[in-house]
Amino acid sequence: MTHYVGDDQAAALSQQKAANNITNVIASDSIGNFPDINAAEALQRVPGVSIEGQRGEGRFLIVRGAAPNYNSVAMDGAPILSSEADGRTVSLDIYPSEQLSRIEVSKTITPDLPGDSVGGRVNLVTKRAFDVGKRRINANLYAVYNDIVRGLCLSLRHYLYRVFWQR
Repeated sequence: MTHYVGDDQAAALSQQKAANNITNVIASDSIGNFPDINAAEALQRVPGVSIEGQRGEGRFLIVRGAAPNYNSVAMDGAPILSSEADGRTVSLDIYPSEQLSRIEVSKTITPDLPGDSVGGRVNLVTKRAFDVGKRRINANLYAVYNDIVRGLCLSLRHYLYRVFWQR
C-alpha cells in the first residue's frame, strides 16, 4: 500500500517535529481527506483532543480532558473572543474547515505562548489568496436526512479563489 504525503502535510510534520513542546499540526491536505464540516470536527481527529457537540454537530473543544472553558483558541495567532455566556468557551462550529490552511494544537504551554489555558492552545491558520496560485475552485456537497421533514436536506458550499494581480 502506498500513501502519498502532500507538500502541506510534509511541512506540517516538519513543524511538529521541530516544536519545543507537544504539538500536533494538521495541514489542509489532511483536513480535506475527511468529511468534516467545521473546525471542531476536524480537530476531533487529533490525538488527545475530543469535541463536545450540540444539535448533532461538533462545537466545543476538549484538550487532554480539560473542559472547553480551560482551552484557548486563536486564529492566525490572535485570540478569538468567546460568544458564550461563560466568557471563555469558543464555539468552533462557525469556522468552516475548507477555509483552514492548517491547525496547530499545543498541548503543553511554553513561556512564548499566552498562559490563558490549562488544557491546550489551538491556532487556526486560515488560507490566503496568494497561497493557492492563480485560480482554484473548491466545492462540497453535503446531504443530511431529516426525520422531522422526512427528506434530505442538501447543502452546497463552494469557494472560488482567484488572484487578479501579483507582484
